Amino acid sequence: MVTAILLAAGKSLRFIKGRNKVLFKICGKPVIYYSLLALSRHPKIDEIIVVSSLETLSKIKRLIKGYRINKVSKVILGGKERKDSVSSGLKELSLKTSLVVIHDAARPFINSKIITDSILAAKKRGAAVVGVPLKYTVKEHI
Repeated sequence: MVTAILLAAGKSLRFIKGRNKVLFKICGKPVIYYSLLALSRHPKIDEIIVVSSLETLSKIKRLIKGYRINKVSKVILGGKERKDSVSSGLKELSLKTSLVVIHDAARPFINSKIITDSILAAKKRGAAVVGVPLKYTVKEHI
């Protein structure tokens, strides 16, 4: 069984003041929706555990229900830091889980190919991490 842990407990400290990144709307839908959709539609993902902050817990539960994301088995509270939220998610795994996919809900561009490639690489090597090439920032000093 493959379980996805979707991390959505961040504080969005570098985002727009007073706004939570995972609930911010892009094309009319919250950022978290795109990750939930990709994970729930993937045939290899059996369940999703969403890790939320206390401030967004009820909103995230409502949007999961509203968008009918059926693979979400639990919405739990995260910890103080990302590592604590990952730990909280791992503690909720079913004994049937043989592989875990962990994704940050603030990154909405996950797709089926990335998920498939990650699962295949993890099965082959025991673990896998997705990365993208570094992009340099160009700044103009005035």
